[in-house]
Amino acid sequence: MGMITGTAKRFDNTAIDNVTLFEWFTGRLITRINPNSDGSWSFGYQADMAVGVTYIAAGCEPITHGPYQLIVNDTGLRGFLLLSISDSGTKYSPQYDKTATDHVDWIGNFALMLDVGLLNYKTAVAGVAENLWQSKIINAFDLSWVLELYGGNRGWRYDKHKWTFEILDAFDNVLFALQSEYWTSLTSQLSYGENLDSLVATGSSGSAETKGLLKFSNTGVTYETTQTANFNMPFSYDVDLSQAVKVRVGGESLSSGASVTAGGYILILPKTV
Repeated sequence: MGMITGTAKRFDNTAIDNVTLFEWFTGRLITRINPNSDGSWSFGYQADMAVGVTYIAAGCEPITHGPYQLIVNDTGLRGFLLLSISDSGTKYSPQYDKTATDHVDWIGNFALMLDVGLLNYKTAVAGVAENLWQSKIINAFDLSWVLELYGGNRGWRYDKHKWTFEILDAFDNVLFALQSEYWTSLTSQLSYGENLDSLVATGSSGSAETKGLLKFSNTGVTYETTQTANFNMPFSYDVDLSQAVKVRVGGESLSSGASVTAGGYILILPKTV
């Protein structure tokens, strides 16, 4: 996968309304992107292509650049697409800390995702460690991704987490949605469906946590548990993903102060040869 990035601002230094990418030679819309508040934007692409980029803002004439020749980066994206982990008491997990650049897992977890993923880690020596809810649209999606999923509240009954994962088309229509969240003490629930308002729980075995692999094809999504005990059930879901171009992720976590870890993550695994 490759990545194109840019910054688009109005004359008054505020972000424009949207960035439109289209195929240069056919005019076909590829995607529309809402820039961040500082005007920055990014888009992940899965094939070589020639694109045009149009900046659009209310009260301003559209500005079009191109063509840009986009060449796929063979290394692809890997690392945390979403991370919301809270450690309390004496707990500290450097593999989740994007500032711990000397950790053995830092390159694989963060090097390619620092300006792409939604990355929140908090630790508190005393009291509660809490990540409040945040969400982000990430302008990248690849059917070849294998995502490692984790969601757990493995301590006191007050240790909680929730995260969501949605696959979107160019117009931000939701094609598939997934959610992991606190259900009861020590138990997480994994749910999936057409969107976040129509989710079906997978069921569970024992004191469950979300821990497994999510895989994709043009015609569906599958989840495989990697646990032999205390797990959310595997599932398959039929959905047309041929128009999928980006994802939206969101997450929160709370660790109560009892020296435990609570939270979850979505990790893009390295591609296998």
